[in-house]
Amino acid sequence: MDAEARAVAEIERRARTLYGSAATRTVSGVLHCLSAVETADGRLHVIKIGPHAPKSSTDFFVLNYWRAHADAILTTAAIVRAEPALSHELQGPQASELAMFRKLRLNKLEGPLCAILTRTGDVPLAHDLWNDKLPYRVLTSPERASTMQAELATRAEVVGLPELDVTTAVAWLREQGATNILIEAGPSTANLLYGSSPGVDHLLISRFQGLFDPAAVGGALVEPAQLFTGRSRVACSERTEESGPWRFERWDVTGSTGA
Repeated sequence: MDAEARAVAEIERRARTLYGSAATRTVSGVLHCLSAVETADGRLHVIKIGPHAPKSSTDFFVLNYWRAHADAILTTAAIVRAEPALSHELQGPQASELAMFRKLRLNKLEGPLCAILTRTGDVPLAHDLWNDKLPYRVLTSPERASTMQAELATRAEVVGLPELDVTTAVAWLREQGATNILIEAGPSTANLLYGSSPGVDHLLISRFQGLFDPAAVGGALVEPAQLFTGRSRVACSERTEESGPWRFERWDVTGSTGA
């Protein structure tokens, strides 16, 4: 087995430890990948990135594993502002293996198109994200587009969308040829995909199950009934990470078929 084949096999082996046979199920449509904790009211809340967040090297692998599947990544300017170290390139100790997996197993020869959704136009011009070797598009209102393009210069192409919301952004990315669209946005944006069309086809949850600092608790996802209705849990595994117990879940739209 040559080095490239070994790299792909290692990524598939690690994915199977998390998702079992579902690791090789076909992915198509909208993917929502998130890290969360469950609060006393039974709601899932996203984990805020920062010093209070419970640490998990596996959770970081999960994010990058699903990035490897993406034709497009959709985030928001709020996320960019909140995460000074944000990059959408494949990262971590297995970044090169993930790149090989993306190329050889998934037949994706180019990096994903990265779109940033913003109503206010407040996108940090000095962010290191613009150094990614990936194409960026900033999606904003038509009246802001020309001003933002002048400010961003060659960092990104600005697109004005008359209806500026996550469903319109997903539809636009599909028009650009994206089949798999990964949502990396907070609940105020992502929640609009639940109960709407286009919706979420694959829900990937890294769930911390230990005691957590209240300062790590971010916004709430939609009520569990709305979050999981119409989706089947096709994989679940538990691991003890640096910060304690975690559970890694994959939910697919009920009735979807996999390889």
